[in-house]
Amino acid sequence: MRVNKSAHIYDFDDLLAVVQPGLEGIVLAMPHGPADVALAAALISEAEDRRRVAPGSVAIVPALETPRSLQLAFECALHPRVTALIGASAKGADLVRAMGFEWTEAGTESLYLKSRVVMAARAAGKLPIGGIWQQVHDLDRLARHAAADRRLGMAGVTILHPSNAAVVNAVFAPSAEDLARYRAMIAAYEQAQATGSGSVMFAGEHIDRAHAETARSILAQAQDQSQGEHHDQAVGTML
Repeated sequence: MRVNKSAHIYDFDDLLAVVQPGLEGIVLAMPHGPADVALAAALISEAEDRRRVAPGSVAIVPALETPRSLQLAFECALHPRVTALIGASAKGADLVRAMGFEWTEAGTESLYLKSRVVMAARAAGKLPIGGIWQQVHDLDRLARHAAADRRLGMAGVTILHPSNAAVVNAVFAPSAEDLARYRAMIAAYEQAQATGSGSVMFAGEHIDRAHAETARSILAQAQDQSQGEHHDQAVGTML
């Protein structure tokens, strides 16, 4: 659920209308910094209390759409209600206007700001969410756009249309070939460990404990997804 901001405050009536049992979180539009995140959190706490919703159960996902919020991305991420940060750029949207750059499909102009969001979110133990592709019926280019964000370290992307969900999920899910490679990598590393070695050559590459741990993490994520569990943000948020 996305909640917009007036000139001074997030509308409490809007929050009171949407905060109810079953609501997982709120996308916070246009925060100017951590003070806005804290203000919204206080309003959500009041709404939870009035609606008899478990305290602290509604998460906040700030959409960093101003230069100041991007400069303070880490501080925004530190709030305990924040579970993810959105660092998205779209043609003709608020951030493009505020930053004064020209949006391109290649995304060179937004590379720094998206990388900043990835670093801030990961440093705070939260998830970075990218996006956003506006030509919702062009699924091939959507897939390429999402794949670029994945390579940057994004955990998912925002989408505008339900038809985009399957495409984005496929981009962020490891392929069968990837999973087979990671299983073989772990087996090779464990065999090396059994002989007293801390590293091994695998498919022409030097691997050690760090590579094996990465492989295990990816396999665990894939297992969660195959069991139908709600995981990560293969699709971050539908705006």
